[in-house]
Amino acid sequence: MYPYKYSVSLRISHPAINPDAITKKLGLQPFRKWMAGERRSTPRGNTLKGINKETYWVAELHREKYLLSRKMVLEDFLAEQLVRFQKMGKYFGHIRKTGGQVEFFVGLFCDKNMGAEVPCLLLAGMGKLGIDLSFDIYPK
Repeated sequence: MYPYKYSVSLRISHPAINPDAITKKLGLQPFRKWMAGERRSTPRGNTLKGINKETYWVAELHREKYLLSRKMVLEDFLAEQLVRFQKMGKYFGHIRKTGGQVEFFVGLFCDKNMGAEVPCLLLAGMGKLGIDLSFDIYPK
């Protein structure tokens, strides 16, 4: 299997929750957030037309810009994150029940054909916590 790079973030969207409440509950600092009902803005704070229709919150789950599959494959990293967030199932369930979404957002960066297997037990663990899995694939 060809090596690849990847990045993983936790993304939460919701019709009304305050993003600062998410930060406090999870103990993670987001790199981007906004509140439903506030004016839209660029990442640099410049005002845009319109109002945010929903709250959005996203935090990286690792310090490095990318993780390397030669050091740890994606599925092992995701399994570690399930352990990390195992006590958040009730909170994530509340977000989902009130119209929100919680997801692991994975960016895959590859030079050639590559593959990653997400085993059924890992998917079941994500389902139990109410975490969706989303991919963006960036070929060279």
